[in-house]
Amino acid sequence: MLNRTPLGHWVIEGDDYGVSGLVRKANSFAYPENVDVLTRVAPFIPEGGIVVDAGASIGDQTVMYSQMVGVAGHVYAFEPLHAVYEALVKNTERFRNITAIEMALGAIIRDDLVFSMSLTNLGASFVGTDDRYPAFPTTRVTMTTLDSALADVPRVDFIHL
Repeated sequence: MLNRTPLGHWVIEGDDYGVSGLVRKANSFAYPENVDVLTRVAPFIPEGGIVVDAGASIGDQTVMYSQMVGVAGHVYAFEPLHAVYEALVKNTERFRNITAIEMALGAIIRDDLVFSMSLTNLGASFVGTDDRYPAFPTTRVTMTTLDSALADVPRVDFIHL
């Protein structure tokens, strides 16, 4: 279930130790860990550039990339987990230079990839199952290749994985 922070960011209920928890605590996408990462990568993201945000989560970095590339650039944000994708769409819907795509990226195309989900830290979710985490619910997601997903895009300037 999605909740909205006082400043209007959409977060996922229960994701207390993941990105939603960090955004909820800071009431902003500019939480310290995010600012640190964005400061380090900013020199590599050109104005007018094309950015791929693979595993975009709720869009906390996607929105910042959008601002870095400006109106002449574009950000393709991939997020395979449905509830997280819904928050991503809500958090990025006012940005015309962001395309949200509900898929995982990988080496092959398949529509039945098993994901195990940590409900208290969705960023710790992983492909497959693990006997050490029997309580993690699983879901099936679609995976595509970057070349297939962006076949008509002439170049990519930066990829965030």
